[in-house]
Amino acid sequence: MDGDPRIRQLLEELLDSERTPEEVCRHCPELMPEVHRRWQRKCACDAHLDALFPATELHSPLGSPSSTPSSAELPRIPGYEVLEVVGRGGMGVVYRARHVRLDRPVALKMLLTGAHASRESRERFLEEARMGAGLRHPNIVQVHDMGDQDGLPYFTMEFVEGGNLAQRLAGMPQPPRQAAALLATLAEAVQAAHRCGIVHRDLKPANVLLTADGTPKISDLGLARRLDGEAGLTWTGTAVGTPSYMAPEQAEAGPQTLGPAVDIHALGAILYELLTGRPPFRAATAAETVRQVISQDPVPPSRLNGKVPRDLETICLKCLRREPHLRYAGAAALAADLHRFLGGEAIAARSEGWPARLVRRVRRRPLLSAAVAGSILLAMALAGGALWLISERAAVERAATADLREMVQWQGKSSWTEAKAALERAKRRLGDRGSVELRRRLDLGARELMLVARLDAIRLAPAASVGGVHDFGPSVRQYRSAFEKAGLGRVGDPPDAVARRIKASNIKGALIATLDDWVSRDEDSPQRSWAAEVARLADDEATAWHNQARDPATWRSKAKVDEALANAPVADESVPFLLALATRAAATGADPISFLKRVQGMHPGDFWANLALGDALRGKNAPAEAIRYYQAALAVRPGTGVVHYRLAVALWDLHRFEEAADQSRRAIASDPTASAGPARLAYCLESSGRHD
Repeated sequence: MDGDPRIRQLLEELLDSERTPEEVCRHCPELMPEVHRRWQRKCACDAHLDALFPATELHSPLGSPSSTPSSAELPRIPGYEVLEVVGRGGMGVVYRARHVRLDRPVALKMLLTGAHASRESRERFLEEARMGAGLRHPNIVQVHDMGDQDGLPYFTMEFVEGGNLAQRLAGMPQPPRQAAALLATLAEAVQAAHRCGIVHRDLKPANVLLTADGTPKISDLGLARRLDGEAGLTWTGTAVGTPSYMAPEQAEAGPQTLGPAVDIHALGAILYELLTGRPPFRAATAAETVRQVISQDPVPPSRLNGKVPRDLETICLKCLRREPHLRYAGAAALAADLHRFLGGEAIAARSEGWPARLVRRVRRRPLLSAAVAGSILLAMALAGGALWLISERAAVERAATADLREMVQWQGKSSWTEAKAALERAKRRLGDRGSVELRRRLDLGARELMLVARLDAIRLAPAASVGGVHDFGPSVRQYRSAFEKAGLGRVGDPPDAVARRIKASNIKGALIATLDDWVSRDEDSPQRSWAAEVARLADDEATAWHNQARDPATWRSKAKVDEALANAPVADESVPFLLALATRAAATGADPISFLKRVQGMHPGDFWANLALGDALRGKNAPAEAIRYYQAALAVRPGTGVVHYRLAVALWDLHRFEEAADQSRRAIASDPTASAGPARLAYCLESSGRHD
C-alpha cells in the first residue's frame, strides 16, 4: 500500500482542489483509511510549522489573521495559565494548563487547524466536548469547561499525569490477573458510556490514560458516536477508528458500526495486547491490517504467550468474534465474566464441550476412569509433550522472525526508535533460545543500532575550539574508529570493497550520511579523499551534481563551492549531504546562512536542517532568530540534551536568564553526565542574582 501510486495521485488532487478525502476516494474506497491518515498528518504538520515559522501577512479565508496557536508563544486563555504542549492528534493540540482561580492542573484541548478548520471539523470537536461533559465515571476523563478564544474552540479536562497505556506496555506482556483486572475496570467505564448512548469507536491503549497510581481513564471521544443519530458528524461509508483495534464490521464501514459491539471488540483487542505484547492484527500498512481484520481470525493468545490461562483466553477470543452477536451482549457482561475469572469461578463464556463431560464421567467412576485414562495418557504424554514443546518453540520463532523483519523495514526508513522497539520485542520473545540464524540476525540488529547511536552522538558533539577556530579533529578520529570497529574498513582500504559492505548493510543511509559529514569536517588530506570516494561508490542514487559536489577538488575552491551552492537541487538531495556542503562553504569563508535557509525551507521537519540553521544564526550573533529553529529541532526530536543546551545559550545571549535556566535543567535531565549543562545553569543563576 505504501508504494501504491494511486495514493500519491489522490493526495495531489487534495492539494490542488478544495475537495475532501471522502470525495477524492469515492471510486477507490479501499484507499480511504491510508489517504485520510496521511492527510490528517499533513494538516497537523502544516499547522505546527505555521506556528513555528509564521508568515508576516498570513490570513485566514475570512480575511482575518490566522489564529493557529504557536508552540513558541502559548495561547492565552482567560482564567487559565497555559504551560506547555503535551500532545497532538489529528484534530487538536493538548496543553497542560492551570486553572488560575481553583489552582488545579487541567488538560486544555484546542482545535489544531484553527481558522482553516472545516465546519464539520469544528462540529466534531465541539461534539466531543459535549459528549465528554455528559459522562460521569471515575475511569473516564472528565470534561470541565469549553469556550472559544479568538476563533479557536477549546475545552478543558482533568489532567492525567501518568502517560498512556501504550507507553506503559511498550510491547511487554502483562501478568494475566493484572491484565484481567485492568480490562474489567475499562469495561465498566465503557458500560457507563453505553448507558448514556455513546459508543467510543476508537478504544486502544493510546487512548487509556493512567494516573500517578496507575488508575486507568478512557480519553479522546473524537470518533465517538451517539446511538441516536448525528450522521453528519462522521464519514459515511468510511472505516473510522484505528485498524489494529477495529471490529470487522467497523473496518468494512457497514451501517451496523454504530453499535456497542465495536467497543466490545476493541476491549478484546486491548486485552489481547495486554496478554501478548501486540494487538491481534498488525501488518506493514494500515490497509493490509484492515484486510486482516476483515478476513482472518486472531491467533490464540496462548500461542504467543504460554502463560495465558485458558479461561482468560476464552474471554478474549469471545470479544474478538467476527460476528457481533456472538460477542458479549454488553460491556457489563464482559466485566462480570472478568470478575468471575478473578474470583476463581466458572466463566459464562465457556461452553460445555466434550472435556467438561469427560470430567463429570471421571468424577462418577474415578477408579475405572483412572485405569483407562492412565494407560492412554502415559502413552500420549511423551509424544504430546515433545510435540507441544516443538510447536511452542516454532510459534515463538515465527513471532520473533516477524519482529526482526519489521526491524529491518524501519531501519530502511531511518526510523531508529521503531527499529529498536522491534528488536527489543524479538529479544524478549527468544530469551536465550532460538536458532543459530535467528541469534545471528538478533546480534546483527543490535550491533547496527548501537553503531547508529554512536554515529549520531559523534555528529551531535560540538567541535573543539583552538584559538577561536573550530577543530573537527576529534570527531573525524571518532568516525574513523567507529568504521574500523564495525568491520566496515580502515582508511586506505580499497574504496569499492568498503562501499560493498555499506550497500549490504541495513543502515546504509546512516552510513552514507556519516561519510558526507566526515568529509565536511576533515581537513584536506588523503583520508578525506578516501571517505568521499567510498560515499560516491556506496550511493546508488547519487546524481551527476551530487558526485561533482562530493569531489574533494570542489572543496579547495571557493568559486566551485559557491557554484555548487547556487546549483544545488535542494528539494531532491539528501539533507546530510546539503549540510555537509554548507559546512565546507563556511570553511572557504562563504556565509552559508542563506543556503541553510533554503535547505530548511524545503525540509522544515528535518531535525538536522533546523539544528544547523540555529547554530549558524547563533554564530552570526542572531540568537533571537536561532531560537525558533532550535525549538523546531526539539519538536522533531524532543528531549535532545544538546539542543536544550544550545537553546539555553541563545536565551542567555538575550538576557532571558530564567528561560535559559529552565533549558539548562532540561539539558541536565537529558544527559546528566555532560558538564556543559550544569555550567550553563550556574551562569544563568548567577546572572539572575541567585548566587546561593
